[in-house]
Amino acid sequence: MRDNCSNKDLLELIPACPNLINKLYKKARLDLIEAYNMVMGDYNMSFGTLPPYSEGESWGYYYCIDGEKHTVDSGVILKTKAQAQLAAVYDTRYKLENRIKESKS
Repeated sequence: MRDNCSNKDLLELIPACPNLINKLYKKARLDLIEAYNMVMGDYNMSFGTLPPYSEGESWGYYYCIDGEKHTVDSGVILKTKAQAQLAAVYDTRYKLENRIKESKS
């Protein structure tokens, strides 16, 4: 998808999450951020980006875990949608990895 973060940037954030990486590749998507969102859905999680309200303002993002929404739209300077996506991955990667591990037990 246009303006999404790169696969390389996403993979650089999750090297300590081998179960997550395996799940991403099993989704067989060219765009790993789409696969990431799909894997999140499998574990009752989701995320999204929030475009700036006006030009020059920062992007925001949110993530939901078991229906509890966490919104981050201030205090962080995110100039692009891709940066907002990577910030959401940064905040959720270990939570998602732990859910994948727990589901294998």
